[in-house]
Amino acid sequence: MALSPGNKLSSSTAMSGSPLLLRRDPFPIPSSPSSQKPSSALTVFAAKGYKMKTHKASAKRFRVTGRGEIVRRRTGKQHLLAKKNTKRKLRLSKMHPVNKRDYDNVIGTLP
Repeated sequence: MALSPGNKLSSSTAMSGSPLLLRRDPFPIPSSPSSQKPSSALTVFAAKGYKMKTHKASAKRFRVTGRGEIVRRRTGKQHLLAKKNTKRKLRLSKMHPVNKRDYDNVIGTLP
């Protein structure tokens, strides 16, 4: 399979942002002893892609538990605490799981 500069591999560029590099395997494993023809095995090496960065504001607000759940703090515990009763403040102190609909948005910021 020969690649010319005009050919593009769309599936590989969508993942890593750069095309795949194809090299002939220097030590091919023979498939069977009966077939004596030379092997045309190709090894696919992926080009070094972009490494995602952590969104620092999201890293401060969300945490991933040991089971893989994403949890967040509840709102309403920053100020005006004198008029909130103790039971309410304790409830607001606990971590709360993120809604399943918001997982895609949060996971994208926490690689």
